[in-house]
Amino acid sequence: MVSQHQPYCHAETLPRRTALHLLLLTAISQDDFRTIVFSAAAMEHKNARIVHRMQHALDHPVSIYHPEGEYLKGLMVEGS
Repeated sequence: MVSQHQPYCHAETLPRRTALHLLLLTAISQDDFRTIVFSAAAMEHKNARIVHRMQHALDHPVSIYHPEGEYLKGLMVEGS
């Protein structure tokens, strides 16, 4: 079961030791999400680097008065 304080990060293995991490949650900022992903890599003693960041498309604007609309976060991470 996924708790409110420990978000679930879905990782799908891709070629060349690349992982795609996606988060659909407003309670965690982009910076915190990046910290979670890199903390997991550090705990496993893996080197990791961001090769691509993902977010909402341009046709999905986020209102400055409703930051909760910015719920899609994604990182493509390459590691060894």
